[in-house]
Amino acid sequence: MSTESPVECTRCKRQLSSDDVRMAQPLITFKELVQAAIKTPSLLSASLPDVPYCPECRVIIAKQRQTEQLKFLGAAVAVLAILIVLVLVVF
Repeated sequence: MSTESPVECTRCKRQLSSDDVRMAQPLITFKELVQAAIKTPSLLSASLPDVPYCPECRVIIAKQRQTEQLKFLGAAVAVLAILIVLVLVVF
């Protein structure tokens, strides 16, 4: 008799067998990251527990994570470019 509680995929909410569970960091969107940085900066240093995903959702989450990283990189480059232009204009 198994006493394990059922596990569901964080993304699709499908019930998973113990063989299908893949643990990974939760997806944090660029918008959520900016909101956390503004409202509660202490959350940026918090360690997040791994959450369960099914194998199919892990692939989707990996692509979404890469997209969010590119958004962050683009925003950082834009801010840096604005700062460089401001410095060049002032001096």
